[in-house]
Amino acid sequence: MSYYLGLDGGGTKTAAAILDSDARELGRGYGGPCNIATCDDDTLRRSITDSTAAALDSAGLDSATRFAASRYRSRFASAT
Repeated sequence: MSYYLGLDGGGTKTAAAILDSDARELGRGYGGPCNIATCDDDTLRRSITDSTAAALDSAGLDSATRFAASRYRSRFASAT
């Protein structure tokens, strides 16, 4: 099965969602701020790592889970 990770980083939080190949949401997680204009690299890295780890946990997936790449940005646009 293929898994897809979507990230939305902003000034106050980072949201992560994991979907399967049928565009079903499996898990969601949140981390700290992720604004490239105002956050340093360590904060950005920690926010992405934390939100992704929380989404993996919510989905019941192992931290070693690999994500598929999608060339089509709109493929899951209607799922979220």
